[in-house]
Amino acid sequence: GRTIVGERPGKPSATQFPRKRSHVNPALPQLPEGSTVRGIWVGEALVRTDGTIARVWALREPQVSPAFPAFTQSIVAAVERWTYEPWAPTGRATPFCVTITVNVAH
Repeated sequence: GRTIVGERPGKPSATQFPRKRSHVNPALPQLPEGSTVRGIWVGEALVRTDGTIARVWALREPQVSPAFPAFTQSIVAAVERWTYEPWAPTGRATPFCVTITVNVAH
């Protein structure tokens, strides 16, 4: 994280977590006929000091059968557009990580 945002990111507690300023829902693509989706998408995002997303990575992806990578790519693309209030636990804005869960009932 240090090389991406310039310093070690923190992990806000539930009581001091920055408010989300903007949320973009994923534009889930139309799945081929007969496809199935099970599960949820769980990932983490690294948030810059200005509240924009620096990087998103998946920890768990829904099971899409047959495989359809564009489905989870659309989730990552949406999360990359989210923004948060800056987090300043010591009076100076600090990058932080956030765990994200997206329900993909489709």
